[in-house]
Amino acid sequence: MAKYLLIESRDPYDSQDVRFCYDLAKDLAKAGNDVTLFLVQNGVFPNAPGR
Repeated sequence: MAKYLLIESRDPYDSQDVRFCYDLAKDLAKAGNDVTLFLVQNGVFPNAPGR
């Protein structure tokens, strides 16, 4: 099992490329890897209360 740290700083509402990062994290985890997705800057907007 490998360990991955993915860092996303873009807002998924502004950039379609963010979906690639989310899909990559999901696929790596499904393959049995340890995956951490670290959201910074605009990347945290989808998780903000009221959104």
